[in-house]
Amino acid sequence: MRRPKISILLVEDYVPLAENIERYLALKDYEVRVVPDGKQGLYEAVTGEYHCVILDIGLPEMDGLAVAEAIRRDGKTVPILMLTSRSRTEDVVAGLSVGADDYLTKPFDYRELLARIESLVRRSQWRVETVITVGPLVIDADRRQVAWHGESLECSGREYELLSYLAHRAGQVVSREELLREVWGNPDEFSTTKTLDVYIGYLRKKLGVEAITTRKGFGYALTVECTQMPPNDDVLE
Repeated sequence: MRRPKISILLVEDYVPLAENIERYLALKDYEVRVVPDGKQGLYEAVTGEYHCVILDIGLPEMDGLAVAEAIRRDGKTVPILMLTSRSRTEDVVAGLSVGADDYLTKPFDYRELLARIESLVRRSQWRVETVITVGPLVIDADRRQVAWHGESLECSGREYELLSYLAHRAGQVVSREELLREVWGNPDEFSTTKTLDVYIGYLRKKLGVEAITTRKGFGYALTVECTQMPPNDDVLE
């Protein structure tokens, strides 16, 4: 039985690269829509329905970082894979901080591109329940929306996946290794426990420090009005 086609939005202005990516993904049975500049890319991302957005950083009209930030500001949680010729840590962090879920440095192997797309799509489709409710936190998996005390909560794709996984295991301490494996799925030199700690910090800023507790040396637990709480010893805010 054939799977439904995965729809990809590719925002890339370098025509030879865009054509090669489109051709390669088409051979893998993906549907690819290519647009050449940031403004068109943003319009497509917020008005269309895509399983993943591949977004170059160096784009005309509007750069990739601004596009990613605008996509998240619009409330879209579609996974974003950044393509960049910049390999400095600060450039990678800049992309992740505006809402990108992963990055790939040029030049790259198309097999790695495919693996990262598949990982992002797989994680974005992961869910056990249609709606997960933990105290004042409500996660609607069908719409990929998060509400906190009745108000819509804006989350990047990575924040959404991390919060969803913690909510599914609410009240339980989840190890850093498990979170990296299940949420990042394709860890590399930048997908480390430090990266995880940064994203926990992002969620704490939105939910409050007390919403996620730390078991020192092990992992994290979502403890918003949970009946099953971790012991108080060795738990830090």
